[in-house]
Amino acid sequence: MGEGSESVLFLDCAEAPGWDVEGSGAAPVLLNADEVIASLERRVPPEARPATATVRLRVTREGAADRACISQGSGHIEFDRAVLLVALMLRFRPARLEGEPRTVLVEVPISLSR
Repeated sequence: MGEGSESVLFLDCAEAPGWDVEGSGAAPVLLNADEVIASLERRVPPEARPATATVRLRVTREGAADRACISQGSGHIEFDRAVLLVALMLRFRPARLEGEPRTVLVEVPISLSR
């Protein structure tokens, strides 16, 4: 995982402990949205759609998401669980501060229509 840490998931951000980050700067840029949505579509049954959940992620210096929690649930527990499972697949161009990659927190809304 880049920084010697294991992946951690929380269905509710209120249950998540503080996560170490290195400040803010240029935001990370999502690189593989299509791949993640395709994986989510395979995991979410039709009765849990349409839905949107917002996931809070810690994005490492390498651009990998290594921590995730649901900051705003969809109202469909199956959808929220699937979002958590695919959240760690997200890959980013890392955030930068003064030209150097940084570990940051981001919130990403993830949606599926019917």
